[in-house]
Amino acid sequence: MTMPGSELPPYPKIGGATVTRLRNARKQYKASSESIDKALATTERGFEEAFKDADSRAATRDRIKAAADKNRDISRLNHR
Repeated sequence: MTMPGSELPPYPKIGGATVTRLRNARKQYKASSESIDKALATTERGFEEAFKDADSRAATRDRIKAAADKNRDISRLNHR
């Protein structure tokens, strides 16, 4: 049982122009998605390389600091 006035009009039929427009839109969305995926992958690689460089510099800096601290400790022992 339906309520009076709740009937929906018939769904319009899709013509060839609409199908073409929808296919073109799908192609554009797919191309945009692929472009975004490529840009994201490039950005991720850039960040990965930057993080590796930063980690390498930090590790080198830490080794230099540890060596300097050790030399300072040895120097203090020699001057006692």
